[in-house]
Amino acid sequence: MKKSSRIMIGLVLAAVFAVPAGGCSKRAPDDENTLEIELYKAGYGETFLHALAEEYEKNHEGVKIYINASSEESLIRTHLPSGPSNNTVDLYLQGDSYFDLMGETGGVDFLGVHYENKLADLTDVYNAVIPGENVTVKQKMFDDYEAYHNVGDGERGKYYQFPWAAGIGGITYNYNLFQANGWEVPNTTDELFALCERISAAELTYAKKKLYPFIFTLEDSYWDMAYLTWWAQYDGVTAFNKFWQGEYYDEEAQSFHFGPSMMLSRGKEEALKVLDRILCIDKSKSDWAGDAAYTDPDSVNTFMQVQTKYFSGGSAMMVNGDWLENEVRTDFEDELASGELDIRYMAMPVISSLGEKLGLTDAQLSAAVEYVRNGGEKPAISDDALTAVADACKINQTLGVNHNAVIPCYAKAEKLAKDFLVFMASDAAQEIYLSATKGAMLPFDYDAENSECYAGFSPFQKSKFEVMQGSKYVFNQSKHPLFYRGGVTPYSNLKTNPEVNLFNEKNYKNYKKITFENYDYVYKNWNDILRNSGIQA
Repeated sequence: MKKSSRIMIGLVLAAVFAVPAGGCSKRAPDDENTLEIELYKAGYGETFLHALAEEYEKNHEGVKIYINASSEESLIRTHLPSGPSNNTVDLYLQGDSYFDLMGETGGVDFLGVHYENKLADLTDVYNAVIPGENVTVKQKMFDDYEAYHNVGDGERGKYYQFPWAAGIGGITYNYNLFQANGWEVPNTTDELFALCERISAAELTYAKKKLYPFIFTLEDSYWDMAYLTWWAQYDGVTAFNKFWQGEYYDEEAQSFHFGPSMMLSRGKEEALKVLDRILCIDKSKSDWAGDAAYTDPDSVNTFMQVQTKYFSGGSAMMVNGDWLENEVRTDFEDELASGELDIRYMAMPVISSLGEKLGLTDAQLSAAVEYVRNGGEKPAISDDALTAVADACKINQTLGVNHNAVIPCYAKAEKLAKDFLVFMASDAAQEIYLSATKGAMLPFDYDAENSECYAGFSPFQKSKFEVMQGSKYVFNQSKHPLFYRGGVTPYSNLKTNPEVNLFNEKNYKNYKKITFENYDYVYKNWNDILRNSGIQA
């Protein structure tokens, strides 16, 4: 059962009451000095927003903020059409991207008032100077996030979404388990496979069952956090981003072109090949017949069951986001505080096929990764190859662009909501957010390692900050209508993630079959996709 509550910031005892389907309760005054916020409450919790709201109220006399926290990730899609007479929410912090709600042809009308878009234009928020900091919100936001949210032509573009989490994801590992067994963090995916073989050969057990290198959950996989990074490492960020615009690189023409061959990206297939090797249960059906199984069969369980098993020492590695620790903190508070439980991020292993592409052995690629990340002796490879490796080492996937704040076009307290977003970009807000989430970040430039609360962060969060240094972020969302209207995804024919087919003993499909079937589906349906996208009449 999903529950929601309304809490008025500033009261000693919170008033909790039900929220009708149309939006926030009428008990919150619908006026310009009352800000009603709908929050998607997931791994980051809701404490951070209450703390931000309390600070904002303290500095804005007469303002009251009401917060409704719900486990529904995108209530705005059902609330927004009900109009201002039924929906009084001014600001939504949700778990999705909303390009499909922008750029309505001919605009939209509510109660006789015409609006150009269903969402309020936030360009003035992005261009606003943060009080006391002499920098605009746009300048302070991580470059990759700002570019993603920019709808239009560069400096003349507009903005309708505001990211409220940085959300870095990647491979986490049980540090104590690694230390006890002499396992080293791998620099390349071939080294990752060798590590998996070593873990399997150790024949360790948990609760009288075999301990596997990896565990995940089909319920909410998160493998795209690794898979998309490997894809971008191989293809490069430019070619990776071109995919999300429906384009592919034509080797013969030496240029990018729009069309269904986007599905034949070499980096996409190479990344899927790595994932296949990790997830395949019966290796006799795969290209790696001699390998052990690397992934725990319990990955069919729910995400909370799987995460609890992982934190209990039941697996060596898991792909997850920076909210992971918060989701299990209640059950493992003492173990985390004492250091008995120590989960950390590893820098993403670089895909070994990049070495082949650059003419390097895996040992040379590993040496180059080691040099880029930790210094030491410069490897004897070309400067161009070293630059390509350095670029690959910077890439990290983030779900931050799936965590967006938006304002309905008819919001009564639009001005107040926008000012609150500007406040969220301030240094004061960064400190509050870091403290309340115990180490998660907003996507703005801020020296977290010198923050007041950094010393109290866990090794998990500190290792995350190390990985984030100098990152080039890639995303799993597109602002091109081919995707948000046409229904294209990296695996359009599957209607789901490829893990379902790779981690399936009875109905296993290997990376080659998935790649071909996906291309074939998009190729055959290309004209329908273009029509649905509005690209072609």
